[in-house]
Amino acid sequence: MQTSTDSIRKDNTFRNSDNRRGPIRIGIYLTQKFPLTPVSLVFDALRIANEITGDQLFLHSLLASEDTAVLSSCNFPAPVTNNIDECPTLDVLFVCSGETSFGYNEPRVLNWLRRIYHTGTIVGGISSGSLLLAHAGLLDNRQCAVHWASVDSMRENFYRVLVTDRIFCVDGRLITCA
Repeated sequence: MQTSTDSIRKDNTFRNSDNRRGPIRIGIYLTQKFPLTPVSLVFDALRIANEITGDQLFLHSLLASEDTAVLSSCNFPAPVTNNIDECPTLDVLFVCSGETSFGYNEPRVLNWLRRIYHTGTIVGGISSGSLLLAHAGLLDNRQCAVHWASVDSMRENFYRVLVTDRIFCVDGRLITCA
């Protein structure tokens, strides 16, 4: 993913948004009842990339709004590494939430998402994580992908968001995945 805030040089080394050389710092913010499969797929892809190259290309952390355990939709507990008040510097932040996110209204988290985005971090929504990005106003007049079960409700509740039928959508520094 190349944006105006990061670059891949001719020697294939990555320069982070703060012009620091590799590894790419990725955070995944989880809500209660998040879907486990997409999160495990992201982590496995990062692990495999690090393993194949024999280098630490990616660092990752699991984030939540509190220090308490976050349970997936199948009640599997996620080992949260930081709460949002202690969030390390990130190059990429993915938000992963389940279908229960329509009524989401946690101002502290929504303000944090806006702040993270406005510092130049690439921000993405996984599964229904796009709902939190929409609640934060980050998807207004932007294209986005959302879980198929949430498409109609997303279109009805967030009329400024340009919901697509695609599985992936990249709109500037915003990345969404159904």
